Amino acid sequence: MLDVVGYCPALVLNADFRPLSYFPLSLWSWQEVVKAVFLDRVNIISEYEEVVRSPSFEMRLPSVISLKEYIPAARRPPSPGSTSSCATASAASIAASPTRRTI
Repeated sequence: MLDVVGYCPALVLNADFRPLSYFPLSLWSWQEVVKAVFLDRVNIISEYEEVVRSPSFEMRLPSVISLKEYIPAARRPPSPGSTSSCATASAASIAASPTRRTI
């Protein structure tokens, strides 16, 4: 199971259900998503069949999530090679600053 769980990223949507970014697409690892769910910062839209378990809890891994707080889009697209923008920096802070993976 651990091999499959490693390949379960979640698509991150803004509160208006639009992707935070289109290129690169906003994806978070399953660990970041589980943390954001427990911190009540996201809504689960869709789930994988994969389940993660602890001794007292189990949950299906989210495949699509939406932020509970709207993050305004950057007024202009980031320059090529730029890694920071208002939208991505704010989204990371909403999820308690997890390391964000983009593909």
